[in-house]
Amino acid sequence: MPGKSLKLYIISGERSGDMHASNLVLALKAKEPRIEVRGRGKFSKEAGVQLAVDYGQVALMGFLEVVLGFRKVLKYLNLVKKDILEYRPDGIVLVDYGGFNMKIAEFAKGHGIPVHYYIPPKVWAWNQKRAFKLKKFTDHVYSILPFEPAFFKSYEMDVNYVGNPLFDEIKKFTPHDFSFKKMKLIISQSLHCFLGVGPKK
Repeated sequence: MPGKSLKLYIISGERSGDMHASNLVLALKAKEPRIEVRGRGKFSKEAGVQLAVDYGQVALMGFLEVVLGFRKVLKYLNLVKKDILEYRPDGIVLVDYGGFNMKIAEFAKGHGIPVHYYIPPKVWAWNQKRAFKLKKFTDHVYSILPFEPAFFKSYEMDVNYVGNPLFDEIKKFTPHDFSFKKMKLIISQSLHCFLGVGPKK
């Protein structure tokens, strides 16, 4: 009798996070086709993610809290929490999107759901004390920046460096003739300006 399929809940925010989340889902499904994933986003949907509530409107969480009011942000946060409890995932995968996802991490941890953070908040850039919360509310952290594991080591955290997904996107890019022509024109104009002779007419 086949075993139970793994259920994951993945949360990303802005377009880039959604792109990284979709690539992660595709990689996971390549290793385990029976895996079930719920979340949101155009790219994530194309990767086979079951779409949940639309909380993309809180991508710029801090800004919206001021402009639209905390209550509206709280409404979306509560919708996601409710959906997580109804879905009952085996684990939650958080992708970037620190303002929103750290709240979800705390919530999930409080309900005994394992938390995996892919592309963690850049706590080394400001308010480094946030690293303590990251440690408290996550089970595994996966970094795309090579210096982060050493930084988090000082907080007694074992962070895995998994490489930068942007390199994968660059490999997928196929330039066409227009791209080469435009690039050639930009380089030519830049050289003329640098040499102080001005573009040819």
